[in-house]
Amino acid sequence: GPTLFILFDMLVVLFIVPGFGLIMALGAGFIFGVLTGTVYVIVGTTLGAAFAFTIARHFFGERASKFILARSKLKVFEHEFTREG
Repeated sequence: GPTLFILFDMLVVLFIVPGFGLIMALGAGFIFGVLTGTVYVIVGTTLGAAFAFTIARHFFGERASKFILARSKLKVFEHEFTREG
């Protein structure tokens, strides 16, 4: 049950299903208890966010970089961020 819930919560975050995160959080507290449900929600949400970041970084990172470098105002920000880290 908990593994399935965490996986489903991860998919909700990954596919940005509006309003369903609240239902998942409330449901986790109701089904698993407040403390355990909170842990499951945090784990599922964190895994979903990390997975979404990884997908965006690898598939859209180059496209975003080209977009920023093509605009002169955004190029200033890119230069400052790379210089200062």
